[in-house]
Amino acid sequence: MTHHFRFALRFYFPLALSITVLFLLFVDSSVLVDISKILADVEVQLGPIRFRLPSQTLAKQDLLLRGAIVLSSLMCALWALSVDFSRYLPSKLRMEAFFRIDHIEQTIRKYFSDEQKNRLFELSWSDLLKTYDDEVWNSLVTICNRHSLPGVLALSEFTRNDISANGGLNFKVEKVGLLTYKVSECAGRLKCKVEIPHRNPFKFHEDFVLQDSPANEICPSIRELLRWPPSVLLALEFKQIFTIVDCGIETPFDHIIVAMTRVTLLPFPTFARSLYLWQTGDGRRIPIGFTRYYRLTNDLGSKE
Repeated sequence: MTHHFRFALRFYFPLALSITVLFLLFVDSSVLVDISKILADVEVQLGPIRFRLPSQTLAKQDLLLRGAIVLSSLMCALWALSVDFSRYLPSKLRMEAFFRIDHIEQTIRKYFSDEQKNRLFELSWSDLLKTYDDEVWNSLVTICNRHSLPGVLALSEFTRNDISANGGLNFKVEKVGLLTYKVSECAGRLKCKVEIPHRNPFKFHEDFVLQDSPANEICPSIRELLRWPPSVLLALEFKQIFTIVDCGIETPFDHIIVAMTRVTLLPFPTFARSLYLWQTGDGRRIPIGFTRYYRLTNDLGSKE
């Protein structure tokens, strides 16, 4: 059973049933009487409370019968709307990262409005990107020199176009209240490689460790839920830690990365990519790359 089918069974089936039952209000009373004669007594359960509505009694009381129809439709709708979206989000994903400036610009134009761009990160981010590149590469070069590791490249020897990266992500969300969720686990690793002609590839890993912050709590606004498709924008904060593959040495943590991820709730709960922002010491956020996610075929999420 695929995660799409499970979600459709849990959300769309009771919603369709609610609409179908509601259409009975427009059916002629005589037809409803005939239907009620065929049906057995209707049994309704609300939590620990269970009661039985005799079909023959309903047939004789048109108003009572139509009230039961509305009640049944409302119960089906509430059952659909009480769905726990976190149970159908992907929990294990494969990801690919991209660092080319033109690709970052395309992602920003496609996924962020002008209002969001003004609010979420520096508009002159491309001019500040070199500062991030210098700091990261200087950290890697320092570690390599300290441990006499050969093969490290100077920053002037390659560009962002020469970097490729792929890896995996574990993601877990829990429902903590009505339309309120919390990210309880999110950890990933990118295996990065710098390749230029006539040189051995320089390999390093990027590990992302979730920070405990208010951003981990998810509470969609009415505006987000009414917009189609309904979605919520996450801004999770991570420690970014680099590891030199050849020796397994970690560089000291000195960066905070913010992953801007739009989680779509309908037609099916999912998310496809994240825009990574470097958070500077003075609070500015600079786009540095983005990742695409691919749900693993054996990942069905949690079972409800």
